[in-house]
Amino acid sequence: MFPTAPQTRSPATRCGQISTLKSSILPRFQFLLLHQFYCLRMARCTEGDVQNALADLENRVALATAATRHGIPRNTLCDRFNSA
Repeated sequence: MFPTAPQTRSPATRCGQISTLKSSILPRFQFLLLHQFYCLRMARCTEGDVQNALADLENRVALATAATRHGIPRNTLCDRFNSA
């Protein structure tokens, strides 16, 4: 008979533990972190707010003033004003 090689288990190393951590917990954590980041950055304004701010712009109110008054990001208001 041929001699068989001894069966060895790979030792539990920190790299193995980190790769397990990366494959299970880290993606979920990244998703939650990104989700919270985007939810905080998203504007909480309605279409009515945007229309009211656009009406202010047509009445010669400054863009920054209209955006602040109606709680709309300046870039959003500027984009909507230029596309209208």
